[in-house]
Amino acid sequence: NLGWTPLLLKFDDVVQSEDALREAIEHVRFERNDWSLACSYGQPHKGYTCGLWALLHIATVGVVETNETQSSSKKVSTAHAADIMRNFIEHFFDCKECREYFLKMYDECFFGRCKRLSTDTSLLKESTRELPLWLSKAHNAVNVRLLRERRSRENKPMPTREEVKSVRWPHETECPHCWQEDGTWDDNEVYKHLKSEYGSSGFKQSKLNKQGLERLITHEGELANISVVEHSQSSLIPLAALLVPGIFWLFRQKLRNDAIGRSKER
Repeated sequence: NLGWTPLLLKFDDVVQSEDALREAIEHVRFERNDWSLACSYGQPHKGYTCGLWALLHIATVGVVETNETQSSSKKVSTAHAADIMRNFIEHFFDCKECREYFLKMYDECFFGRCKRLSTDTSLLKESTRELPLWLSKAHNAVNVRLLRERRSRENKPMPTREEVKSVRWPHETECPHCWQEDGTWDDNEVYKHLKSEYGSSGFKQSKLNKQGLERLITHEGELANISVVEHSQSSLIPLAALLVPGIFWLFRQKLRNDAIGRSKER
């Protein structure tokens, strides 16, 4: 089989045991194992961060979409999904400073995380949208922090309000309705944009245009001066490099939950 799609289709099977996962991986052949220029900025080791953010955005929008079609017993709470995302960052993000900053934002409830996310799976769709919206705010906070740190290292003045705004995504030229007159976000419009970029119906081949690719993630707060061409979904980011450790993590979580369930039955 070509690509990581077959692995996703067998997801329910591969999370049952480590042996099942290994067997599935052995039969998967990936189209490519390098990062696209849009994500790596010409430096192969830089692509992981871009791919990681893309994966998290896809996953959080996916939680909303999946819950819309599932029965109550099969829905995933936003709090549980966020905890898995947080633990993924803790265990699979090698950048120590980046990892610690994300965990600080999460553990200290930045941007109202503790109030916005819930363990209740019966919430309305509008409430489950808080997960991708929270991640979007966290992502923008990272971009702004990197911009300010770069200016500090270079002994340059701190960025102006407009410069800060330029590294926040989506940019007003890409999604003018996402921005309100006072410079704050319109969450309803931001979610629509996130869904159009990362949802099941929006994330199609060549969906991300040049501007979208450049603004997906900034490198040390500064857009790289590179020539960006359109990429298909399969060549934009090798998501399989991120997917496999994620499945291992989910597998361990499932075993832990099963063990807790058996303990309670006793």
